[in-house]
Amino acid sequence: MDSSIAAVASGMVPMASGGDGGGSIRIPSAFCALFGLKPTRGRTPTGPKYGELWQGAAIEHVLTRSVRDSAAILVVNRTL
Repeated sequence: MDSSIAAVASGMVPMASGGDGGGSIRIPSAFCALFGLKPTRGRTPTGPKYGELWQGAAIEHVLTRSVRDSAAILVVNRTL
């Protein structure tokens, strides 16, 4: 995850995937002036293989440079 944060912060990529169970997206993004969101349980699909990780406490989402970018990914995930 550290290299993903560095890539987004430097502008190499617009967003990077990550998982958040205890702040793994939100805390590092705060230190790098990025936007990290932990969506509500069940908001982002995990697929049939994984089900609910950590009984739903672990959520997969993205680390982005703006709220707008993160919202766009939530919209895309909603249609899946």
